[in-house]
Parts: sequence; structure tokens; C-alpha cells
Amino acid sequence: MRIALCDDEPVFLAEYRRAIARWAEQSGEPCDVSAFQSADALLFETQGQYPFDLMLLDVEMPGMDGLALARRIRRTDERVRIAFLTQHTDYLFEGYEVGALRYVLKRQAEGKLPALLDEVRAKLARAPNYLLVNVQGECVKLEAERILFVEAQGHDTLVHLTEGTLALRTPFARFAESLPAGFAAAHRSYVVNLAHVERLSRAQCLLAGGASVPVSRACYAPLNRAFLAYYRGMID
Repeated sequence: MRIALCDDEPVFLAEYRRAIARWAEQSGEPCDVSAFQSADALLFETQGQYPFDLMLLDVEMPGMDGLALARRIRRTDERVRIAFLTQHTDYLFEGYEVGALRYVLKRQAEGKLPALLDEVRAKLARAPNYLLVNVQGECVKLEAERILFVEAQGHDTLVHLTEGTLALRTPFARFAESLPAGFAAAHRSYVVNLAHVERLSRAQCLLAGGASVPVSRACYAPLNRAFLAYYRGMID
């Protein structure tokens, strides 16, 4: 499971890490945790790409607070799961506008995080592994595992499969949002299926069968984290 933590207080970041590590050990679910001490640090590092299964955001931070950060995230990502960490219950209703899973009181984090992680794991297990796409007026069921990568082509989308390519009259951003877990952006015009990635450099992502896509500077770090987390989970 890929988790992002954002809290300006190091003592709390350490506490969350310990709680997550204990849950990972007890559940057998490997966790890759990325920690940030401010909203600006998170935004700078991710550059609009959020390859996480869960983002835990502190509501009360100097500068941009957790709610404002969540609104920024939702500009480009409607799917990533967000939960808030807070010292108070005053903000509960504000989380609905950004689709927050829940609020966790900091003083109860050690006891409450395991249930939240169980919930996210259950949601991931139920995630669909296929998509319904419109191909020349017909609705076609497309298994996600067949997709090597997805490419923006003008206002349309090219879906490169293990056995060919589909040209869809669907905006790239909309199609990318519909992809299940296991996909990550390599470039603003490319999303790759991590299951088919064989090699990753700062400039290029090599896929099974010899296909390759460019990797942008902004996408390299989050893509690399997603790649490592995916295969760490497969090995463990």
C-alpha cells in the first residue's frame, strides 16, 4: 500500500510511521510511506501526480492547511483516497467537499489508523480490474492487465495493449482517471501499467515487449516510488 503523510510536526509523523509499520507487520500488507512536513513540500515533490492509495493530511498546518491542500489535489485527482488528521472536531463537515474517507483525531491515531488501513485495503481489493470503453459506438470490456500504457493524442487517447492499439474518442485525462490501481503517470501525456514496467530511468520507461515511453522530470520521483512499491509488494 502506498501512503503519503503530511504533518508539520515530526513527532506525529514518527508516531504515524510506527502505527503503519505495526499494521503492515500484523496484516502482511507491505506499506511504502512518503512523509512531508508541509503542503508546499508535498506539492513540489509530487508535481500534480499522486500515486498513493491513501493520503493522510494534517488539517492544521502553517501556510497551506490540509483542507486547502486537499482542494488542490482534487483539481487533478478525483480518485486518490484522502483522510484528515486533526486535534479537533471543528472541521468534520468540511471534508465532504473533497471526498474525505474520514477524520482521525491525532490523540487517537495509534488506535484508529489500523481500522482506516483495513478499510483502504478492502477498497483496493474490490477495485475493478477492467474498464468499459466505447469503441466505434460499441461498449467494450477491456481488462486492465492487457494495457501496456496509455498515450494522449490530441483530444483523443491511444490505449496500447499487449496485442495491439485502441484509438478512443475519449479525452486522455478522463480516461486516465478511470484506470484502477497499478497505473502511474510517466509524463503528462503517458500513463504506464506498473505490471509491465521492466526498467525505469530518469528519461525513459521500458515496458514488456520492447515498448518505451518518455519520463518527464516532474513525474520521475512519484513514478519511481510507485514502481518500487509495486514490486516490493509483489516480492513480499
